[in-house]
Amino acid sequence: MRLLKLVLSVLVMLILSGCCSTPLISQTVPRQTPAPCLTQCVPLPNPVNNTDLEIRRWEFEAVELFGQCRRLHANCVESVQ
Repeated sequence: MRLLKLVLSVLVMLILSGCCSTPLISQTVPRQTPAPCLTQCVPLPNPVNNTDLEIRRWEFEAVELFGQCRRLHANCVESVQ
């Protein structure tokens, strides 16, 4: 009977010490940044002429490029979170 108590106490100590030695913070795998997030947005070109039509085209292109860059940024933010 005494041997049984000794064995049980040793087992309990081993089990409790095993729980204490596990890390409290789980290991995380580092994420790799997606390739599109490493590229810069397309630079805004200068207008060719100063005519009203050319300025309007340039404004339209600037809005399109901004939208693409904003979508790219939003996708990168989602992939990081």
